[in-house]
Amino acid sequence: MDEFFADLAAVYRDEIMALAAAGCRYVQLDEVHFTFFCDPALREALIARGDDPDTLAKTYTRLINECIAGRPDDMAITVHLCRGNYRSGWVAQGGYEPIAEQMFNELEVDGFFLEYDDDRAGDFQPLRFLPPGKTAVLGMVTTKSGDMETGDGLKRRLDEAAQFAPLDQLALSPQCGFASSTHGNEISEDAQWAKLDLIVATARAVWG
Repeated sequence: MDEFFADLAAVYRDEIMALAAAGCRYVQLDEVHFTFFCDPALREALIARGDDPDTLAKTYTRLINECIAGRPDDMAITVHLCRGNYRSGWVAQGGYEPIAEQMFNELEVDGFFLEYDDDRAGDFQPLRFLPPGKTAVLGMVTTKSGDMETGDGLKRRLDEAAQFAPLDQLALSPQCGFASSTHGNEISEDAQWAKLDLIVATARAVWG
């Protein structure tokens, strides 16, 4: 496995350096497995097959750091923690507490996209581990349905989050993409645009 992870990291490093050479200065990595370590049922499944979720979290942290090693100083890299988004479905649930301290402090990335569109993601307390210089982008607007959030509701939730991390280290986004496959989610195109407009208007009202 050590040889496998070393080879995998080399592939990603080559890809990221090729992107950098082409002028890319922002890379987002979609990371699914970290959310598995937040879910009690999925943690039990990992243990049942002979794995230790906490050890795996450290292994994947080290792997991502090796993948992005050597990136240009002016290239920003973020990680999106996806909980599943196929046809408006989901896979993992549970708050970020089991991984927050290690992930926020040991992953050598610039920001984290965190899904916070419903109760499955838990509360905002894990944000207390967010160190200076890193950004937590809070995915409070769901992409799984056309149910519309409100600006006031989003502002209230941002105020709650700001009790645990400075507001200037927070940002707002959709919870995930509007389609993780060609099948798409159970949401209309008009609703998608309306949600993006709401995010922009709320962000301008909160951060200027």
